[in-house]
Amino acid sequence: MTMRIEKGPLPKGMSFILKSSAFADALSEAGIEIDTQMIYGAGGIFFDAHFWAPNENVGYERLYVRVGAVSNNVAAAARRYVEHSVLPELIAWIAELLALPRNSPLRRQQQYFVRHQPEHFIP
Repeated sequence: MTMRIEKGPLPKGMSFILKSSAFADALSEAGIEIDTQMIYGAGGIFFDAHFWAPNENVGYERLYVRVGAVSNNVAAAARRYVEHSVLPELIAWIAELLALPRNSPLRRQQQYFVRHQPEHFIP
C-alpha cells in the first residue's frame, strides 16, 4: 500500500480532524491495502473519500481522502468523533467495496463517501 499525504496551510487557531497515522492504523488493522492519497486542507471539506477504479491511465484501485480542519476549541471533540464514528464507517465502506468481485459494477466505477461537519463543531 502506498500512502501519499499533502497538507495545505492551516490558519492560526485551526486543527486537522484526523491524524494520518490513525487513518493508516485503521486501514492496517482492517487488512485493507489500497493506494491512498490524503489531502489535508481548511477549505470547507470536513471529511470525504473517493474510490477510483482502474482506468486506461491508472491500472489499479485508489482512494482519495480529503480531511478538513476545525477551530482549536472543538478539535479534540472533532477528532474523537472522526476516530470513533467516521473512520469506522469509512473502513466498513472500503471493506465492502473491496469484498465485491473485481468485475462488479460498483467496484468498476467511482464511489463517494462523505461526512459533513456536525453543527456543534461549527464556531
